[in-house]
Amino acid sequence: MPPVRARDAVFRYISEVQTRSPVIAAYVLADDRSRSSTELADWLTRRAAGIGVLRQRVVSPYGHLGDDYWSFARDFNATEHVHVHEMTHWNQACELLTRVQAENFDWSRPAWSIHIARGVTGVGPWDHPCVVVILSIHHSVTDGAGAADIMRTLFSPEIPTVVSGWTISRAGATMRGLVTSPLWGPRLVRDVFAAVRAQRRLRDDMIAGRLSTPPAPSPVTALNGMVTTARRAADVVFVPFPQLRATATAIGEVKVNDVVLATIGRALAHYLGDADRDLVGCIRISTRSVEITDARNSLMLGVVDLHTTTSDFVDQARAIHADTQEERERALSPHALAAHAAVPPRLPGFAFRLIAAARRRREPVTMAEVLTHTGISSVTEGPVDGRQLCGIPVLASFGLAVVGGQSALEHMVYSIGDTVAVSINTDPEQLTDLPRYVAELRAAFADIFGSWPTGEPAERAG
Repeated sequence: MPPVRARDAVFRYISEVQTRSPVIAAYVLADDRSRSSTELADWLTRRAAGIGVLRQRVVSPYGHLGDDYWSFARDFNATEHVHVHEMTHWNQACELLTRVQAENFDWSRPAWSIHIARGVTGVGPWDHPCVVVILSIHHSVTDGAGAADIMRTLFSPEIPTVVSGWTISRAGATMRGLVTSPLWGPRLVRDVFAAVRAQRRLRDDMIAGRLSTPPAPSPVTALNGMVTTARRAADVVFVPFPQLRATATAIGEVKVNDVVLATIGRALAHYLGDADRDLVGCIRISTRSVEITDARNSLMLGVVDLHTTTSDFVDQARAIHADTQEERERALSPHALAAHAAVPPRLPGFAFRLIAAARRRREPVTMAEVLTHTGISSVTEGPVDGRQLCGIPVLASFGLAVVGGQSALEHMVYSIGDTVAVSINTDPEQLTDLPRYVAELRAAFADIFGSWPTGEPAERAG
């Protein structure tokens, strides 16, 4: 019975103070009406039943006296997690996305659901009705990269199998918590000491110039008020990957993601009417390739200057590329990974609940400066590789990031096959005109594509 690791428990207890914590991943396919909704749902439920993490639930001890544990759910039935919706337009699908993301999870069973939206017209560049399949899974269960892996399995022709494993009852979890309670204090001291030591060494690396320093705090924008409402507004902009790749090749010394970050920065600056200062983005950096851990979430946060005051797009994209590389080097340095491994410290569930209660009672603070102005996460899924639903090939994928804290605008950049999807999730009380921002983003991509029609590298700046 593996325990829920501290970095996953954070999402279970603390992140839900101001917002729910689901990971949203979705696929777009053509709506082939020769396939019934029952057939589509059956395809997904048979594969979900063979994915281990989708069969596991969280078991908490009585009074949260100790660790939570992962336990295979008794009498698991994947059919109960899959829902079908008949729709007519993309706007309804966007409303479904935000509604699903706001739902509470039932912790007495595995914390996920799948929603199949059929008959959706007006999806990106496709002039035919589409099926949009949405996976909602709690962030304590997996991160964005893990959700992409689950989606790959759900849309594979092969049906996976899993042997139902360990189980634990609440009484058993409580007994384990009581037995290990003498270790809580020493364990906390150990973790705090390790985190402080690693942070000091990381700071020394930055002072000595071995690692770069993140951007200084910046003045707030109209989108950096405290997010308190549960209401969200969402949309997705679909962009051709070949054009993005040709643009990156034409600029030279940059990746496709750098072009996307620069374009988002330009669109946001234009929407805000704020061209006199650089906006800053919060990026997510996966640690899966360098970190050995059984935690379900393997990511760190980074801060990247979007260089929105740089008028030349070549210079802007190359500056973002350099900053992103430096941020990755800092985040994946040995001392940063050591600090990440010890934060948050391993605490019993009731301690996390006390921290969450304290945050809930805390009055919102209006800040004059913030570290970032918007969030931008990226998930690259590569080629379609036969991913399908009852023989219907996947056209595109996208995700939806969680809005919370003092970031009222979040982006997710998904790519699969020949399509890149940039999703937008926002607090409509702060970004009050989402259609205009979507239009700004589309116009920014069109402008960039018009400026770089060939694959010839640009001359080196300076």
